[in-house]
Amino acid sequence: MNQLRTIFFVLTISLLVPLFVSAQQKQERTQNDLAVEIAFNVKEEDKKPFYVPVTQAGASEGLFAIVQSPSNSQAPRFKVTSKIEGDAVRVEVFALLGNMNKISSVKEIEEMPQEAVASFLARQGETIQVSEVTKFGVESLEIKIVSAKPLNLNLPSAKKTQQPKGN
Repeated sequence: MNQLRTIFFVLTISLLVPLFVSAQQKQERTQNDLAVEIAFNVKEEDKKPFYVPVTQAGASEGLFAIVQSPSNSQAPRFKVTSKIEGDAVRVEVFALLGNMNKISSVKEIEEMPQEAVASFLARQGETIQVSEVTKFGVESLEIKIVSAKPLNLNLPSAKKTQQPKGN
């Protein structure tokens, strides 16, 4: 009977460990504490940066951003990808040369004609001016590697106040 329990225990452990390791690896590929801040260099009041999490090293697929110049709607859109590479982030920028108006899936974006525009390594806090996009008739892109950790503001909790009584 003890031998049967031992075999059952070993089988259970041998089945659970790979599941735990697989779940842990998936979490490591999708969770990180860095993001890419992307903005076109336009007037400060018109600048609308947005953020995309950086893909972890080892992940086969990652997130990317499609950006379009706010000042030139006829210019191509740009795909910005990022991935951890050593102690830095590899950022790549591609011009999308096809018609984006009829795109309905990520696969169609991946199959669209693209031109490599820039590739660089940056670390947290570094800002890169991607002036290579100006040959497409748009202002340069500003890309910065930032922390994606939420801010803890330690705000005091709101106190419930009594409503004044009506006269």
